[in-house]
Amino acid sequence: HLVASSSFPHSEAVTLTMETLKQVCSFPERFIVGFVDLFFQKVRFRSHRLIGFIFLVEYAAEVYFYIFDYPRFLNSPLVWTVPATGLLQSLNAAATFRFLPRKDDPGFAAVADNSVLSYNTVRENSFYAMQLLWMCCYLQCPQGFWRGFLRQFNEDEPLHAIPFANTTANSSFLFGSDLTTAIGSVGAAGPGAGAGAPFLASAAYVLRPYAQKLYFYVAEPYFVFFVFYLRAVLWPVSRIRNALRNARNKSDKNRMKLMVSSYAIKVFYLFAKHFVGFFPNYLIFLGRIEPGGEDQRLLYGVQVLGAYAATISIFIHTLKFKGYIGPITAMIAYDIIIPGYFYLYFNMRIMLFRNWDLSIICAVSLFMNLGPIRNWHVYQFLVAALLYYARCQDKGGDNVFEPLLMRGGFNTTHWEL
Repeated sequence: HLVASSSFPHSEAVTLTMETLKQVCSFPERFIVGFVDLFFQKVRFRSHRLIGFIFLVEYAAEVYFYIFDYPRFLNSPLVWTVPATGLLQSLNAAATFRFLPRKDDPGFAAVADNSVLSYNTVRENSFYAMQLLWMCCYLQCPQGFWRGFLRQFNEDEPLHAIPFANTTANSSFLFGSDLTTAIGSVGAAGPGAGAGAPFLASAAYVLRPYAQKLYFYVAEPYFVFFVFYLRAVLWPVSRIRNALRNARNKSDKNRMKLMVSSYAIKVFYLFAKHFVGFFPNYLIFLGRIEPGGEDQRLLYGVQVLGAYAATISIFIHTLKFKGYIGPITAMIAYDIIIPGYFYLYFNMRIMLFRNWDLSIICAVSLFMNLGPIRNWHVYQFLVAALLYYARCQDKGGDNVFEPLLMRGGFNTTHWEL
């Protein structure tokens, strides 16, 4: 009897160990089968699956080059193709999954385990993907497109940027005084300089003034200062507080974990809105980032993690829905962005202290965001006026409050490169 009773636990432990070993050994095969089934075998939602596969391949390459070969990352098209693919994926999802319920409870993996993903969350995702694409492109000229734009009143050939030309040492956008190094032989005389001038160069020459005005008078002020003004108009809003109030979207087993996760995400979103979104925009707007420098590298790290937060976060919900991962694994896979951003901003602490004026502006904006939204919009308008004034007076300087104390008229020397 003693022998039998003592040997039974040992037998059970051996069986459990064998089952675990069997699962570990079969994981590569199960992963490959599941991967092929998820992306290639099924016909339904094929375009969404293929775009998602392309994004994952691009993102893996982007992470690798950013960590191990940053100069190659900076000169590669991955800088903009990853967020562009993410935006395309979000738009495809909004067009594909229209059958999802339109509810204010977001239903994603970090806040619920008994809830269907809201269509409002799917559509809202394109808003954040759009912001990410803007920031990744804006960072390509960290000292400001505006410096060259201001020269057009004094020079026939203003500084300009041509995307997709990898000929510079530190950027996949080309900056120069003519078009010849990028897309053909077109001189200052314009597209009529030669019958053999490439069509793209001719079109760029003709459209450039209109593109500049669209950029400086519409795109830049909108994305840098007023991007949230039209968010509630053009995108539905799903709020985490609705997930917190909904007791049915969480199982009893995971309720406490998901409540903690929801509050953590809520606080993080508030921080991200102002210090992941507005703060880098303000730095570039004032031309305070050195091309190829450490600040630019750190800010691109924020954007690489942002691609995970904007696109892979929705993919995590798909994995949970399909049964590839459990609800707690999905929650952890989403919440991992919080310590990731904490690590990045800890490394950016010197940048935050050095640009203390912008840090204060963003901190005040964060706390005002806790009050009436109308007051916050008024504050953002005042910030835009202050930063435009500082840029015109001193090209951003070291302190945006300094131009308010300046006396006298307009100094044209500040407008020179």
